[in-house]
Amino acid sequence: MRHAILVFCFAWCLFPSIAFAQSQATTGTIQGYVKDESGGVLPGAEVTVRHVETGQTRELVTDSTGYYRALSLPSGTYEITAGQAGFTKLRQTGIGLTLGQSLDVNLVLKVAAASEMVTVEATSPLLETSKTEVSSTVNERSIQELPINGRRFTDFVLLTPGVTQDPRGMSGSQNGDLAFGGLRGINNNVQIDGVDNNNAFFAQARGRYRAPYNFSQAAVKEFQVVNSNFSSEFGKAAGAVVNVITRSGTNDLHGEGFYYLRDSGVAARNTFVDRKYKSRQQQFGGAAGGPIKADKLFFFGNYDQQVFRVPTNARLIGIPAADAASADPAIQSAVAFLRGLEGDYKSELLAHVFLVKTDWIVNSKNTLSARYNYQGLGGANSVFFNLVNPVTRFTIDNNATGEVRTDSAVASLTSVLSTKSLNEFRFQFSWDNQNNVANSDQPQVAISNVISGFGRATTEPRYTKEKRVQFMDNYSLTRGRHEIRTGLDFSILKIENFFPGTFGGSFSFSSITNYVQNLPTSYAQNFGDPYTHPNANQYAAYVQDNWRALPNLNLNFGLRYELETYEKSELQANPFYPQTGTIPVDENNFGPRFGFSWSPSKLSKTVLRGGYGFFYGRTAQIITSTAVSGNGLRTQRFTLSGSVPAQAALIPIWPNRLSAAPNVAAVRSDIYVFDRDFRNPYVQQASLAVERQLLNDFRLAITYVATKGTRLERSRDVNLFAPVAATLPIYDGTSSNQIGSGTVYQFNTATRPVANLGQINTFESAASSIYHGMFVSLAKRWSRNYQFQLSYTLAKAIDDGPDALIVTSPGRVQNTYSARDERALSVTDQRQRFVLSWIYAPAFDSLSGLAGHVLKGWKLSAISTASTGRPIDGSSSGDPNRDGNTRNDRTAGIGRNVFEGFGFQNHDFRVTRAFRLSERQRVEFLTELFNVFNHTNLLFGRNDDGFFRTHSSFLTTPAPGRVNQFSDFLVGNEAFNPRQLQFALKYFF
Repeated sequence: MRHAILVFCFAWCLFPSIAFAQSQATTGTIQGYVKDESGGVLPGAEVTVRHVETGQTRELVTDSTGYYRALSLPSGTYEITAGQAGFTKLRQTGIGLTLGQSLDVNLVLKVAAASEMVTVEATSPLLETSKTEVSSTVNERSIQELPINGRRFTDFVLLTPGVTQDPRGMSGSQNGDLAFGGLRGINNNVQIDGVDNNNAFFAQARGRYRAPYNFSQAAVKEFQVVNSNFSSEFGKAAGAVVNVITRSGTNDLHGEGFYYLRDSGVAARNTFVDRKYKSRQQQFGGAAGGPIKADKLFFFGNYDQQVFRVPTNARLIGIPAADAASADPAIQSAVAFLRGLEGDYKSELLAHVFLVKTDWIVNSKNTLSARYNYQGLGGANSVFFNLVNPVTRFTIDNNATGEVRTDSAVASLTSVLSTKSLNEFRFQFSWDNQNNVANSDQPQVAISNVISGFGRATTEPRYTKEKRVQFMDNYSLTRGRHEIRTGLDFSILKIENFFPGTFGGSFSFSSITNYVQNLPTSYAQNFGDPYTHPNANQYAAYVQDNWRALPNLNLNFGLRYELETYEKSELQANPFYPQTGTIPVDENNFGPRFGFSWSPSKLSKTVLRGGYGFFYGRTAQIITSTAVSGNGLRTQRFTLSGSVPAQAALIPIWPNRLSAAPNVAAVRSDIYVFDRDFRNPYVQQASLAVERQLLNDFRLAITYVATKGTRLERSRDVNLFAPVAATLPIYDGTSSNQIGSGTVYQFNTATRPVANLGQINTFESAASSIYHGMFVSLAKRWSRNYQFQLSYTLAKAIDDGPDALIVTSPGRVQNTYSARDERALSVTDQRQRFVLSWIYAPAFDSLSGLAGHVLKGWKLSAISTASTGRPIDGSSSGDPNRDGNTRNDRTAGIGRNVFEGFGFQNHDFRVTRAFRLSERQRVEFLTELFNVFNHTNLLFGRNDDGFFRTHSSFLTTPAPGRVNQFSDFLVGNEAFNPRQLQFALKYFF
């Protein structure tokens, strides 16, 4: 309650300054001056702004400077009518407004009888002279007509400058999170129809990347990508905001139906796969929208389904020759059993999405909108499978059925209170349920150099259920040349997480012989309560003043406050480390922001814009969940060693597991805990850009962006004594030829500062980052039957290893006493990136006869991408630094991310042929080619690749299925999609 009072007190302090404006999250603004022919301003002129598609109007009166401003306008086509006694009325048509756009439309009236009307067909201004942030808009034409593999509309974000793929969630067949400003994808905020579309537990978009998409491409109208210096209206993001609006019905009944087919039979074979595995992806559905009552009530709906099936091929790592030739019946039986686990099994994704939406123009003052979206995914053996390389070292019973369901219901009410003020209220109820059902209930078994795993995977079963209730209110008043906005945003998050981990037990054997004799190297099992409820409340309040100081100078000043509180009822302090009973709350997240845009009088087609501000990120609830469950009391992990007689005697015989926690005094619990100084991450963003209109339809922009991340999250084992330097010999891949040596700092885990505990993995906000980027964008809007956008990014990102989502050992620093050694190129660093997209529709309308039938109706479009490589760590298996963490070690003498991965180039192409059935109906046939030239793009940024081997007691073991020797390092053994073809049939009315 104290925290809620704090937020509302902050909001109350803002009210005396009110001139609050509507949110631009779902709308745009048209503004300008009304003048006479001599350039004199016309105060008191009547201006009417009409939305052509729905007939909705907004009536305004110019102020003493002849200025008008129409706020909260839905995107679309507009006509503006202006008039005053003694002047001819002017109607200006053909004005296109996109999401988040602020258009300057100046009107000139001629002296004449007021009864006369002059209509002018206008062209929308190409430059936004009042925009101060760094942003790009992906319009409806691009979304519908550019090639896209899988129809996940957020992939189009990669068309914009300043963005790259975050390695998290990325695979050879799909993009993962998006990285802006050198920051990990957890720092972004995705909004759809003005409300959150985020999963607070995993800090990703709702549904995460397990589902193909959670909104259909056919339901998306357009979206805006705000890279830097967004206004105080937007928050919950230290990186970028992706702002999306869905389609609505209009006075014109319209719709479409579609069917897409992608089959492996017409695709190229992946370079690293021994054969072409048969797969088929089908997507089908439709959409329709129109009037229920003209100019009053409208509907839109769509349905979209995807069916994808591919075999997964389970293989053994190998059967040692001695075991294959053994005459021992028990060995022969074990070999036969293991070989019987090999072979193909079916993996599938079955996804469907539907959306329904209504828009009601209640009267000239009020508009009500309501939308519901459902997404469901189910798929046998879909948790662990690779669409590009189906070969796995895990068997079918080690896999699981993945289920994802998301629901979101949104309502908004926009009320025009006067010609100068309005209010917008939004409400959302959403549900995100992610569930994995294990294929087996038997303990997992892994045999070194034979098989990676059969039986129940240690990560399955699991589920995470998240419910969000969100309230938002934004109020505005235009006062003179000031547009001041304020608003409140409040979310209640109810989360249940079930993660039993190794509650099912896990055996590790060093050989088939030891497997037969039941002599495991180790046995691990968890005990305790696997349920956590990391509930949270999110509060925010903001004020923003957009001031047109001069006709060619815009200034904006903003302040945003954010607060996130956590569920503490499940916290329990471990007596050996009382800090486990605390989760700090960060209460001083005030983010001031400033921006400007200036259009020099003598350079009317040039805009200079820039800004600076503070932006706060969120804390993923998976961290709070881990701190609750991993306090050493709620759950405990016991690892019994087969080489310690007292522990070996307690290990069960497979397929049995322990029924109760063993009484092993020597086993010390590893715990997870928040640092007492933990705070939410924040970044400082600064930008400076110059934009120039070239000819009538071309726009060139050059932008500089700097981002400094502070208090970024990472984990560190603090239960270690200071290390001692040691020199290790380094050998080549033969393990016999020494090629050098290196220094490593070694720990002694036999004794620890807190003797009763093992690792004390501390979540701390101590990491930092710096990013410098230059963006060049050249775009041509649609005219003369073509459009294109070219973007080039030159950037550098440095950090010291932040990663909020790795809550287990790989996320920890190498030397807990010298975290500064982690400072290096970030995994998100991509020095250069080039993207070109274009759409072209040849004009043969004048042709008739056979030539007209052959040449009419064609449309071509393409996306080309090229980028440099990403940093790669030279890692080493084993535990050279002896800190008890075998998963994040680097070879002695090798710094973090000192190697560069592989560059990337890809070209996607679409050919469309349209046949008109009638004036309102047409059919389109599509052929899409992805990776047209079948370029082998090796996966980059894979930080688990091995490097050198070290001899003596630090001799490494190659990872299952990989050759981690020096001669193979950076050679590559996995790639992105090869060339694929997709065919489609679409019907429009």
